[in-house]
Amino acid sequence: MDKNLFEEQYKQLNQKQKEAVDTIEGPVMVIAGPGTGKTTILTLRIANILQKTDTQPENILALTFTESGVFSMRKKLSKIIGSVAHKINIFTFHGFCNYLIEQYPENYQKIISSKPISQSQQIKLIEDIILQGDFDLVKPIGDQTYYVMKIKSAISHLKKEGFTFDEYKEILQNKITEIEDDESLINKKTGKLKGDASRELKKIKRSLELNTVYKEYQGRLRELKLFDFDDMILETLEAFDNDPDFLLEQQEKFQYLLADEHQDTNHAQNRILELLADFHDSPNIFIVGDEKQAIFRFQGASLENFLYFKDKFKDTKIIQLKENYRSNQNILDNAFELISRNETDESLKIELKSGIKTVDEDNLDIPEKIQVKEYKNYNQEIYSISEKIKTLIDKGVDPNEIAIIYRKNSESSEISKILEAKKIPYYINSKQNIMDSDDVLRIKIMLKAISDPFSNPDIISLFNLDFINLPLRDIHKISKKLRDNNIFDLVNELDEDEFEDFGKIKQVISKIDYFHKQSKNRNGLRVFEELINDFGLIDSILGSNDSVERMAVINKIHSEFKTNSASKNNYLLSDFIEYLNTLEIYNIDLETYINDIDEGVSLMTAHGSKGLEYDYVFIINTNQKNWGNSSSRNYFDLPYINKEIKNNQSTEDERRLFYVSLTRARKMVQLSYSEFSNDGKENYPSQFIDELKKDMVDFEKVKPIKNHNIISDLLKSERQKTKITDKNYIKKMFLETPMSVTALNNYLECPWRYFYSNLIRIPMPTTSSLAFGNAIHATFKWYVDNIKQKPDIEKLKDKFTEFLEEQNVDSDNKKTIKKEASEILPKYFETFLKDLDPKIERLTEYSISDYTLKFDDCEIRLKGNLDRIDFINDKDVEVIDYKTTKPKSENEIKGKTQNSDGAYYRQLIFYKMLIENHKDWKMKNAQLNFVKPNDKGDFLSRIFEISNEEVEDLKKTIIKVSREIVNGDFLNKKCDKPDCSYCRKVDIFNRN
Repeated sequence: MDKNLFEEQYKQLNQKQKEAVDTIEGPVMVIAGPGTGKTTILTLRIANILQKTDTQPENILALTFTESGVFSMRKKLSKIIGSVAHKINIFTFHGFCNYLIEQYPENYQKIISSKPISQSQQIKLIEDIILQGDFDLVKPIGDQTYYVMKIKSAISHLKKEGFTFDEYKEILQNKITEIEDDESLINKKTGKLKGDASRELKKIKRSLELNTVYKEYQGRLRELKLFDFDDMILETLEAFDNDPDFLLEQQEKFQYLLADEHQDTNHAQNRILELLADFHDSPNIFIVGDEKQAIFRFQGASLENFLYFKDKFKDTKIIQLKENYRSNQNILDNAFELISRNETDESLKIELKSGIKTVDEDNLDIPEKIQVKEYKNYNQEIYSISEKIKTLIDKGVDPNEIAIIYRKNSESSEISKILEAKKIPYYINSKQNIMDSDDVLRIKIMLKAISDPFSNPDIISLFNLDFINLPLRDIHKISKKLRDNNIFDLVNELDEDEFEDFGKIKQVISKIDYFHKQSKNRNGLRVFEELINDFGLIDSILGSNDSVERMAVINKIHSEFKTNSASKNNYLLSDFIEYLNTLEIYNIDLETYINDIDEGVSLMTAHGSKGLEYDYVFIINTNQKNWGNSSSRNYFDLPYINKEIKNNQSTEDERRLFYVSLTRARKMVQLSYSEFSNDGKENYPSQFIDELKKDMVDFEKVKPIKNHNIISDLLKSERQKTKITDKNYIKKMFLETPMSVTALNNYLECPWRYFYSNLIRIPMPTTSSLAFGNAIHATFKWYVDNIKQKPDIEKLKDKFTEFLEEQNVDSDNKKTIKKEASEILPKYFETFLKDLDPKIERLTEYSISDYTLKFDDCEIRLKGNLDRIDFINDKDVEVIDYKTTKPKSENEIKGKTQNSDGAYYRQLIFYKMLIENHKDWKMKNAQLNFVKPNDKGDFLSRIFEISNEEVEDLKKTIIKVSREIVNGDFLNKKCDKPDCSYCRKVDIFNRN
C-alpha cells in the first residue's frame, strides 16, 4: 500500500468524508450527493480497513450497479493499494451471483449444468407458449404476438421483486375477490361493474394469463436446462434459504460489505445484501447512495430499498455528504430547486436540508447562469452547439472537458456528423445500435444466400457485395440469366468469354455450394467463422479506413453467435438467421461500444453520464416529448414488495435523470431545444426547464441561420474513422487488456499473430486440438475438485464427453476427439490421477490478475490461469500445467533445440512471477504434465525449478515487448518465417 498517497488523499477530505472513511465497524449509510467524493471515500475506506485491521483483501466484498462502476472502483483502488486491489472482491450483483454459481455449482440444483438463455430464445419461448396456449387476453386475434415483449418485461419485473408465480396468483385472486365483493363498484342501473372497475378487472384477468405464461416459461426453462439473467439472483437467494451452511460460509468469508449506488438496487439485489449482512446484529456494512440520483427504476430499482436499510439496522450511522467539489453554486441551486419537486423523496429531504454547497474556490467567481437556448429546428440547434464548442476549443478549452448529453442513443448520429465536418474531435461514450449498420446488412445477405442459394434475389445481393469485388457488367449478365435458372444449373452454361472475371464468378459459386452444404450439418459458429474469412469480409474490414468501428460490429455479431450457440446443442447457421430475424421483427437493438480512441468531446446518453463530470455540458433536444413525457401504459397489474411505490412515477424518474445530467457540469450548463422538429412539427420545452430558478437562468431565442444549405451539407459528412493500425488505438487497447503468457508467446513468435489473435481478436474457427484441450482441462478440473468422492475412469470419460459437447466443433470432429480420448484417458488416469492424495489442498483453474509492471509512463497488468496448484505446505506450492501434446524433452521445452522456441518454459517462469507476487507463496517447482503418450505408449511429465534470475530476465522481455507494442514499432516489420500466414495479411492495411 502507498501510505504516503493514502495520507495525502486523506488530508484533503472534509470532516464528514473522514468520518465515512474512519467508521469501519458497524452499519453505515452515506447519503452522497453528486460531486461529493463518493468513489474516493469508498476506495479510501477499503484501504483503511486493510491498514487498520488484519482483514485479508479476499474478505472484503464491494458491490456496485454497473461494470463501469466495478472498473472505476478497482482503478482508483489500485492507485492507493497497488496490485492488492485485484484481490478485493468487486462485482456487480449479477457478477457476484455468477461467481457463486461457478464456485459452488452443487448449491444450485435447479440450474446445475444449465446454460444461460439468449434474448431471442426467451422471446421465441414466450411466443411459443402464447401461440400454443389457450389464452383470450394476451393473444389478441389481430396480432397474437402483440404481448410477447410486454410479457418478457413483466416476468423480469416479477423476478426482480422476488415473486413466484404462486405468490403472484394469490395476489391477483385476492384483488378479483375485492372488486367483485365491493358493491360500490356496481352500476345500479345495469347491475354490471362500473367502467373503471371493469377495466381494472380486465387488467387483473390479463395478469392471470401472464402468470400462466410465467409458470409455463419457468417449467420450460428447467426442461431445456436453461436459466435467464434474473434467475442468477433468484437462485442465489434460494441457495441461501435452502442451505444455511452455504450462507454462513459466505457470511464468514465476507467480513466487510460495501454497496455503491445503492439507490439503484432492486428488491432481489437488496435481499442478497441483507442476507450476507444478517449474521450480526450490527454488521460491517457500508452503503452509499443518493435518492435524488435513482435513475434505474425501469430495471426494478427502488428508492424504498435504500430507505429500508436504516430501518433494518437500528444502530445505523447516517453520514450526509453535502460539500460539492464539482459544480458552481448556480448549477447546484438550480438542480436542488428542480429535484425538490419530487414528492417521493420527502423522507430524505429533511435530512438533506438546504442542498449542496460548493467549496471549489475556482468556481466561486463564475457568475454564469444556466443557459437555455431555443432554436428554430433541431438541425439549427446542433449546428449552433457545434459552433459554440468550436469557439470554446479555439479559446483553449480542452475538448475532453466538454460533453454533449442526450436522452436517446439514436441522437448521437446527426450531432456527430456536424462535429466531424467541423473537425472537432469527439467520441461516443455510449453503446450504439448496430442492427442497421452496413456490415450487419452484409452478413444478413451472406447468410440468406448460403442458407437458400435457390433464392435468386439473395444470390444477386451476394454478388453485389463490395468485398466480393465482381465487375458490374458480370453481375448484370448473371442477373439476367438467373431469371430462368438457379445458380447451380447456370454455372455449367456460362460462357467464359462473356465475362470480365469468369474465374472469380466460378470461385464465388463454388463457395456458395460448399458453405450451403456445410451449413446443414456442421456447427453453425464454425461455418460462420469460416464464411466471413473465406469470402473476404474480414480482410475487407481490416483494409478499410474505419476498421476499428467495423471490427467492433463484427466482434459483437460473433459474440452474439457464440452466446446463442452455447445455449443450444447442434446450433446451426439457420438458427442464427432466425435469431437475427427475431431481433428485426421485435425491433430489438443490438448495442455495443465502439472501442475508438476516447479523446475529444464526449457524446453520451443521460443514463450513461452517471458518475462522470466535465467543465462544459450541453444537454440537447430538451423538449417535452424527449424529457418528461415518458409515461407508459400498464398492461398488467404488477406488484411491488414496497407497497408505497406508485405504479406510475415516470415524471419523477425523468426529473431525477435531468438532475443527474445537470450535475455533471463543473462550470457551465447549456440546455437547448427546438421550436419545430426537422419535419415541421411543433415542439414544446421540457417542463423541467420551467422548474428551474428563473433568476438563475439566461434564456435566448436564437435567430435562425439563413443559409440552410450549410447545415444540410454538414449533415452529409461521414463519421470520423480510425484505422485498426492507428498507433494511439493500439496503445489504448494494449494498456486496457491484461497480458497473458499466451499473448506474450504469440508476440515473440510473430508480432502479427499477437495483433490478430490477442489484440484485435479476429473471429477464427475453433480447431479440433483447441476443443480437445478445453474439454481435457475442464475434465481434469472436475476430477480434482471432486477427488474426495473418488470418481472412477468411467465417470471421468462421461464428464469428458459432457464437456466436449460444449465445444464449437463439428459432430464428426467430436467423434474423432472422443475416440482418441477414450484410448488416452484410462492410461493417463492410472498414471497421474488415480493415486492423487485427497488430503492435499489443491486449487484448479486458478486465475491471477493482480500483478503489474511499470515502464516509461505506462503500467501493464499481467494475468494467468493456472491449471492446478498443489500445496506442499502453507507457503510452498507446485504448479501443474496440462499439455495436450506428446511429451517433449527438457531441451525442447527450454528452447534449446533447432525447432523449439521455449514457449512452454517461458510459461512456467511467467507463473512463478505471478504466483509469488500474488500471495505469500513460493513456487518450489513446476510440472508440465503431458496428456498424450510418447511413441512407446508412456505418459510423462517434466519437472522444473525456476530461478529468480530467470524471472527478472522475463520481466525485461515483457517490458521490451510492451514498449514495442505501445510505440507501434512492430507495424513496419514481419517475423522470420517466409510462409507466415499472419504476416501475409499485413499488405491488407496498405490498400487505402
